[in-house]
Amino acid sequence: LDYGPNLFFPYRILFQYNRLTNTVTRLCPDPECNGNCPLDAFVDFPHFIDENNLYFTAIDYNLHILHAYMNILTGEVKVLRDLSQAEDPFGSYILSSDGEYVWYQAKLLKEGGNKNNTKDYETWLCRMPKTGGAEERFFQSDSMCLRVATPYGIVMSDELSIYLIDTSSREAELVSDLSAEGYVGWHTTPQYLDGMLYFCASCSGEGTGASYLLRLDVQKKEVKKLVEAPVEEFALTGSGIYYLLTPDSPQIIKTSNDPDVYPSVLVEKQELRFCDLNGEHDEAV
Repeated sequence: LDYGPNLFFPYRILFQYNRLTNTVTRLCPDPECNGNCPLDAFVDFPHFIDENNLYFTAIDYNLHILHAYMNILTGEVKVLRDLSQAEDPFGSYILSSDGEYVWYQAKLLKEGGNKNNTKDYETWLCRMPKTGGAEERFFQSDSMCLRVATPYGIVMSDELSIYLIDTSSREAELVSDLSAEGYVGWHTTPQYLDGMLYFCASCSGEGTGASYLLRLDVQKKEVKKLVEAPVEEFALTGSGIYYLLTPDSPQIIKTSNDPDVYPSVLVEKQELRFCDLNGEHDEAV
């Protein structure tokens, strides 16, 4: 996550890199941390920063999955949720915020259900105040996955279709059918900026499973391919998009004639490029 002079990133735990001082430090401010702090647990990845609070998902030493945040100015840490054993962690990792609430999915026990019976759990889109509080069941979402919260509603999807959940009516509206656009599924976590959703999706017309960088106009319901070449990963900034082209076949490079040394290595050549938010002014970095 890019925030002011700092770049926040996980390497088992959370670190921050300060561009001004060119230093890397642990995010946890307590050098005597006893390991009970979520910041000292295994951190999957930071999700977003809202009013100086960095929200993240962590796995503690008891293998509990935690939704938590840290105030990067004061060092205060607060756990929002301790995910239940019934929850699917891969469907529950995503956190998003609309500025007022934190949104997430949770598997919750049906009323009168047996907690030991997995069939008695339902998947819900939930929300709570962004600094913690009561959990509110918002929309039953057994077949859909949360993608991102936006001012226009909550973007969710199944494997092929994108929906917008209206936060007033709590109804789902189909925004885009990826299969009709020639795609077969998501490839990366989507990112949202100014009414546009950026993501990669695999193309159904190519047996290689190549994925392409797409942009969805949430209001107009229009999908645009931003880059013609297959894309491996991307990072969104306020002025444009950095992306990695999918590498060509690995090249075998001879490294030594000594029979006691491994004679060759496989090298994947990847190109880092940058384009504006419309996919134009594309150039190598």
